[in-house]
Amino acid sequence: MPITKNDSVKKPRASRKTKKVVVEEEVVVEEEVVVEEEVVVEEVKTRTRAAVVDRESVFADADAIMNLISAEITAIRSGDKPKGVRFLTGLNTKMLKLQKHSMRIAKGKAKRSTTGNNNSGFLKPVKISSDMDDFTGWNPDELHSRVDVTKYICQYIKDNDLQYPEDKRKIIPDAKLLKLLDLKKDTEPIPYYAIQTHIKHHFV
Repeated sequence: MPITKNDSVKKPRASRKTKKVVVEEEVVVEEEVVVEEEVVVEEVKTRTRAAVVDRESVFADADAIMNLISAEITAIRSGDKPKGVRFLTGLNTKMLKLQKHSMRIAKGKAKRSTTGNNNSGFLKPVKISSDMDDFTGWNPDELHSRVDVTKYICQYIKDNDLQYPEDKRKIIPDAKLLKLLDLKKDTEPIPYYAIQTHIKHHFV
């Protein structure tokens, strides 16, 4: 059968494919902002008062060092084990401190000598105790300096032969001097420089 004009060949329609567009939703992640608070630490400055250094404190420090050495010598002689490096280290620290204080006193003495002021420190005449008046025989109404008192005591030691025979730098106080220095009867020989420590309470 012949194909007519009207009987055109029908082509199959192409199927339409629907494209699905997947829109990815952007997830917004909120970052937590950590605000660090600046902590202000107030620095507390502690003022430490410098130790008062004078001749008496230097004498006392020197006396303490001598006592440490004497005690160590006595212990070793008694058969005890020496303290060794630890003891020497501590002793060295004390000696350095004593040297520093001695230099400070020396500088202060040099400054005072330039001013010509003789009414300060050891040279200043002051009131002395009744016990010192009795010991020296001086008039209670008179004023005396530490130098005057020290010279008198040193002369008393020589006149009464109170120096330690094995070491002339030490003294063996008699009953009268023991009372004045406020020492016990069984006290061992003491060095000359320790006298200043034991007479300071006699100056008013």
